[in-house]
Amino acid sequence: MIQRYCDQPEEVAGYKWPKDMLFIIYSHGISNNPLYWKFIPERFYEPQEIEKQCKNSFLMFGGSPRICSGRKLAMVELKTLIDLLYRKFDVELADMQAPLNVETSIITFCKELNIKLIPKELKTH
Repeated sequence: MIQRYCDQPEEVAGYKWPKDMLFIIYSHGISNNPLYWKFIPERFYEPQEIEKQCKNSFLMFGGSPRICSGRKLAMVELKTLIDLLYRKFDVELADMQAPLNVETSIITFCKELNIKLIPKELKTH
């Protein structure tokens, strides 16, 4: 959820909003709406596709001056974890047919995901 406060009367798209109006935006609904975000995960692998997207249209960390101050740290930690994990292990789902057990509140998270960590053979030179 993202909150925004209207400190003066505004008119947007024909709607008049009074001063002191608090807006609560359901960002999860926007980010998961196929009208705005079709399921094309490859888009994140191709730099030219990323550049086509509108700035701040993916709201995981927010945008503008109110962007999450921990965004860069979270991304560095995530990339480091993935790098360390995939360097030593092959990762597979334990059951490809099992449904995801997710919970949605302010964020959506997976409550349980069974995976297999298969140690990679150490290469000796």
